Amino acid sequence: LIGGNSKAYDMRREDTERLIQNLESLVYQGVGLMITASRRSGEDNRTLIQNKFQNNQNVFLWDGTGDNPYFGYLGWADYIIVSEDSVSMISEAASTGKPVYRFSLTGGARRLNKFHDHLEKKNVVKEFKGKLEDWTYTPLDDSTKIAQKLKAMISL
Repeated sequence: LIGGNSKAYDMRREDTERLIQNLESLVYQGVGLMITASRRSGEDNRTLIQNKFQNNQNVFLWDGTGDNPYFGYLGWADYIIVSEDSVSMISEAASTGKPVYRFSLTGGARRLNKFHDHLEKKNVVKEFKGKLEDWTYTPLDDSTKIAQKLKAMISL
């Protein structure tokens, strides 16, 4: 799941090339990939990814046409690799209970660094360095907490 440029992060060419190299090592090991990139990834970065993987039968690269397969990817994946720019994408991935890897980009912000550090300390997310391993954690599920707060607010 590839995001891109934001207030806190830049997805530079060298970041994309590092991601491609790490993903390519997985493909050589026989791992199949499902890749989706956002508009924030930038046309140059999307083109780099597309040029590398478009003819590989073990890689499904969403080309932006038709319905976005994002939630299907979350459901079908055995492992999830997410660029670190999006709290939403990381949180959604971490709600699956599947191993979630954070792919680092250039930049950062104190608030986001705290978020990433918190999830890593809880063993929910690990930094992606080109290798996959299994681990378990309690999936994130804030919906119960939110429902309880809403019920408390309504009863006031």
